[in-house]
Amino acid sequence: MKYKYLFATIAVLLALLAVTSTIVLVSWLAKGPVTEEKPKSPGQKIATTSPSPDMAPMTPLPDFSPVLTDDAPAPWINEKPEIVFESLSRAAAKLGSGPEAHEFGNFGPGVAGLDPYLRSDGPTYHVVPGGLKQKAMPYSDREYEILQLPATLDGLTLVQTRNGHKGVTDPRFSIVLTVEKPAYLFLAIDERMVRIWQRDGAPDWVKDFSPTGYRIVTDDPTMHELRPYRIVTKKVEAGEVRLGPPWNQFQRVPAYSMYFVFLGSGRPKP
Repeated sequence: MKYKYLFATIAVLLALLAVTSTIVLVSWLAKGPVTEEKPKSPGQKIATTSPSPDMAPMTPLPDFSPVLTDDAPAPWINEKPEIVFESLSRAAAKLGSGPEAHEFGNFGPGVAGLDPYLRSDGPTYHVVPGGLKQKAMPYSDREYEILQLPATLDGLTLVQTRNGHKGVTDPRFSIVLTVEKPAYLFLAIDERMVRIWQRDGAPDWVKDFSPTGYRIVTDDPTMHELRPYRIVTKKVEAGEVRLGPPWNQFQRVPAYSMYFVFLGSGRPKP
């Protein structure tokens, strides 16, 4: 009798184990394994069930997104730009010098599926008069294209930057522009980068910009769920304009996108 109950108990446990295993297997099959599909052409989205951070093989950059509320302190000193956006037109500017004067490294993608987005030809930094448009490429080393652009910013002067410089913390890094007349300088900043700045502090050179409330969206496959670029601006006088690195020295650097730049001529608010 004693063995009869023992065998019955074992049979029940085995039955429960079989049911549990079946449920787990069915759930896994329904979800599907984590896979990454290599895009067949630039502009095609990468289908993936997990984030694929854009990071260099020799310089790993973790992709972490801090959860911050809208009440987190903004990195900008000025709250609103004093500009009539409807008056904007392209500004005349030239590239004085790029950051090639020093070796800053190239934070390229280590994910094979991003290879079609890479560009190796042409200048590292380039001024494109009237180049800010839909389908334009904001980076000189990536095939990413602009998908969504506010109409008031269309046709402004684009400064293509290098996305591979997104992890630079060296204070010697600089982009020097020469502006012929007073103009408004705009930065398009990865929204995830802004959140890190809110938490850890922004580079000093960006703090005197003002948020515009505008957003730009690209087809960068590492920016999941169409995360936008926030647009900030400040007025600059004729002459030399210098931009700095995206991060503070010794700051923990995630695998986000480099800022890009554009300029416009316009009138201030009365």
